Order: sequence, then C-alpha cells, then structure tokens
Amino acid sequence: MNGPLTATGVRCECRLYGAAGAAQVAGVFDSPCPARAMRWIRVAVRTLVSTLDEESAEPVYEWLMFGEAPAARALSRGEARTYSFGFEDSRVEFAARPVRYLLLAHRSGLPACSQMAEVPPTLSAVPGRGLALIRPAGQRVALRPGPCPDEGEFRA
Repeated sequence: MNGPLTATGVRCECRLYGAAGAAQVAGVFDSPCPARAMRWIRVAVRTLVSTLDEESAEPVYEWLMFGEAPAARALSRGEARTYSFGFEDSRVEFAARPVRYLLLAHRSGLPACSQMAEVPPTLSAVPGRGLALIRPAGQRVALRPGPCPDEGEFRA
C-alpha cells in the first residue's frame, strides 16, 4: 500500500434562512485544517457584518474578536461548531465540523480544466429583503491548494 486512504479535514457550510424559514446552502468549503476553515468563516462574516445595522452588528463583532479562537481550538479537538446571526428577517448560519476525507487515487495527464472550479455564490444584503444569494454566471477560478498556516495563532 502506498499510504493512508483517508485524511482529516474540516467541512464548512454557510446556510441562509429566509423569512419562510427554508434553508438554502450559500456556500461550502472543504478545508485541510481548522485554521483555514476559520479563515473562510471569518472572511465571510466580516464581509456580511458591514451590511448590518449597529445593534445587529455588535454581537457579530464580539464573536469576531473573542469567539473565533475558541471555535478554532474546539475544531482542533474534533468538536463541531456553529455560529449564526440575523439580518432583518433573514438568518445566516456557519457550521464547521471535523471530517475524514477518502483520498483519491493519483491521477496524471488530466486536462487543464480539471484544475478549475466555478466561482461560488456570494451573499449580499438587499435593503428591505434581507440577505440574497448572488450566483455569478460562468465565472471560473484556478484551484491553487497550499499548505495550512501555523495553527499557533489559535492557541492560548
């Protein structure tokens, strides 16, 4: 056998709940480590918090300042974490959970398009309607995986 068949990682999901309460998956990210998973969530939350009014934004800023590091440490210990906040009649929920990925067999000679991925949808605040899912048409980006950052920044 050439090596392990599985690898550990973190599965992140962003769900959008509208006024009717129906969930819509707004984004998914598979991370090789807790630090990169928390970075994905932090970037999305920081982008969305700028659209909130001052009262709604206060607990979100508090989580960004004090709640992110404990969540990353919990992910490192193998515990799942969820964070959500509301905007008008919408609610956004970010979930991260440790997973084991089944590694694929080595593949060579694949066409260049195999290293391309579609641009994921983004959330945008729409005045009077809450949060909306924006899906760009036909945009693609190159996949460039890199090493995980040092997770020491989350250790206290």
